[in-house]
Amino acid sequence: MAFAISSMFAFVALATRASASTFLEAHPSSQGEFMSSEEVEFALLEVLDQEELYIDPELSVLFRTMPKNEHGRLEHSVVRYIMHRFFALKYGWHVRGLEPSGAVFNTSVASSEIVKNRVPGYIQDLFEQHSDGHGMSLEELAIFAQTVSELVQREAALDLEEIVGGHELTGSSADAVLKAYLGMYIKGFHFRRNSTMNIKAVEEELEAFCIAWDSAKVWMKDIRHTVDYLLESRRNPFKSIPGKEIIVNVVQEVGYLFGSFQNLECKALKEHLVEMEDEGTGRVLLSNFYSGIDDKDWPFIESTEYLRSLGALDESDPGRVRVVIPNYLGSRSNCVVPSSFYAVCCLDECESLMSQVEHAVQAPLVEPSLLARTVEALASPTVEAPRNLSTLQLRRLDEIAAFHGGMVPLHGRLFAQWMHHNYPRECRFPHAVGTTNQLSQDEWMLMGGNDTDATDEEIEIHLSLKVDVTMTADEKMAALPWITSEELIGSHKARWIGCHQLIR
Repeated sequence: MAFAISSMFAFVALATRASASTFLEAHPSSQGEFMSSEEVEFALLEVLDQEELYIDPELSVLFRTMPKNEHGRLEHSVVRYIMHRFFALKYGWHVRGLEPSGAVFNTSVASSEIVKNRVPGYIQDLFEQHSDGHGMSLEELAIFAQTVSELVQREAALDLEEIVGGHELTGSSADAVLKAYLGMYIKGFHFRRNSTMNIKAVEEELEAFCIAWDSAKVWMKDIRHTVDYLLESRRNPFKSIPGKEIIVNVVQEVGYLFGSFQNLECKALKEHLVEMEDEGTGRVLLSNFYSGIDDKDWPFIESTEYLRSLGALDESDPGRVRVVIPNYLGSRSNCVVPSSFYAVCCLDECESLMSQVEHAVQAPLVEPSLLARTVEALASPTVEAPRNLSTLQLRRLDEIAAFHGGMVPLHGRLFAQWMHHNYPRECRFPHAVGTTNQLSQDEWMLMGGNDTDATDEEIEIHLSLKVDVTMTADEKMAALPWITSEELIGSHKARWIGCHQLIR
């Protein structure tokens, strides 16, 4: 690797090289919700041992536009924020343990076994405990991201190995294995040969209850054909490529591409919600949200209690309670959890918009006039550009800048709220930290919550409410909640002039 392994990782090399041969065999802890610290450290060493470190361009832009400490590096909360955004933007993964609203766990490096949803925190601790408090560099950020990806691939390979067993793979048997893997992936199960889990029963349940199952199987076949074609250049004409090599590659692509496949359903949900929208506000009245409840395939059935916990309800006007479209689509109620490391959720359309803003400004603190020009030229799936921002939105942007001494921090609650007002169907309304609880339906029930589905009585109440408001569309937009409280992901201790950083 161009940058040599530094002394801060010497202990990792010593600890893991001794056990490298055994690591490549299935480790008992890696097949459940736990994995050993040696496995994590070995994956880190694998990345460190590369001849050249690949730094994803998107990661570079994120790094440049984040607040830095006095050493020009990233502090703890900023690293978590970047890692969450990077994987969400690239693959639709919401890496467990890095969620913005997630708890910060104590992940001591003395632990011999780690719960998988705390592995990212463990990796971060390895860096921080040997950085003398200086924070994380771009190179270390890239190592962090690649180590997480390596562990995800490891988990997928072990799941596949359990399904395959010792059998040879050719033709139809490979197709059967891939179908079984896809079924287990969607259901979030990790099959073990010595378990009583029945793969056939899982597939039968998907056939009966998963509308997208047939489409998913076709999608899987397309991936296999693509992988087969790409591997053809490596094929020895006198020796066929082993079936296992193909399906290992297919399984890896499933993890990377499933977010895009699932997002087709998310787009359909969004279109349905926008059809019922309250005149361009990015919100749907509850009477409309529940309006098709008599249809057995109606998708919008969550209770107001559960929606409130997810942060998907706008109750600023008690007489017109509404569901916030991007908050609803981006909530855990629309995620699957195929891995112990991550959930796959609807792709956040605001992430793409923010990424374009970051590419344009290349700095964490930006003049309001530059931001205004950038956003006026930025189209979304439901907002045309170029356009002129309203006087109200320009004034609010100036107010954010005034609050921060003349510049707007890109990664704070106020700017996120401003983006929501300009892209109400794509950007979530940012609630204050700790006021929402992103739990899946199963997690909600395990935490003692009531049924996540609305009761017949609750639905009837909202359907019977008559909302008579004579406000124009512009007046409704102006009346959307605006809360003047700021929360930054990190402090700005490095000084910026234009796009150039100066360390204090």
